[in-house]
Amino acid sequence: MLIIFGERDSNEKALNDIWGFYKNKNGKWKWVKELIKNNYIMKSRYNQFCVFYGSLMILIGGKNNKRNNDIIPIDVYDIEINEVWNLLVLEW
Repeated sequence: MLIIFGERDSNEKALNDIWGFYKNKNGKWKWVKELIKNNYIMKSRYNQFCVFYGSLMILIGGKNNKRNNDIIPIDVYDIEINEVWNLLVLEW
C-alpha cells in the first residue's frame, strides 16, 4: 500500500486530498481517493514531511499558496478508521 497526501495540481495550487494505491482481491493495483469520516479538513500543502507511527500518518509542515507567516498545522490521519485530527499548530 502507498498513501499520498496533497502536493500540487497542474496550476501549482496546493491540494489536501489523500490517495491510496491498493492491491485488490484480484491482485491488481488501483488508486482510491480516501474518504474522511469526520469533518476535519486538512490544510492544503506540498513539500511536507510525513511519518507513519502504526496506523497513523503524521503530516508536518510544508508550504501552501499563501505568503509567509501562514499557519501550518500538524495533522494526523488514521488509515484504519479514516479520520483526521489536528495534533499541534506551528507558525512559520
